[in-house]
Amino acid sequence: MKLGLLLTDAKLWADVNDQLTDQASDVRNKVRDTYDEATSRLQDASDALQGRNHWIAPTAAFVGGIALGAGLGMLFAPTSGEEARAALYDRASDLRGKVRDIAGRAEAKATGTHGD
Repeated sequence: MKLGLLLTDAKLWADVNDQLTDQASDVRNKVRDTYDEATSRLQDASDALQGRNHWIAPTAAFVGGIALGAGLGMLFAPTSGEEARAALYDRASDLRGKVRDIAGRAEAKATGTHGD
């Protein structure tokens, strides 16, 4: 008889219904979040495979910032323009030589010929 009273209790059924509704809502939200994240990742992968990268604008801004900084540095440098140009030319020449050396060693390693 007590079991019959419990099974027919409206308040008990309302509480059970509320709990089930809350749990279903939590599951639905978790599934939606997981779906949205998976969709976003798939879109990013698709963009990467199709060559649509979003790195060009930040890279251009970075290079532009470096150029602006170098220009302002030269403008406010304590040395004369001729001295600054000579120093820059020397550094560029040294860098060019280092790049040629590294490229030559890489080419020799790739072709299997060692110039040692």
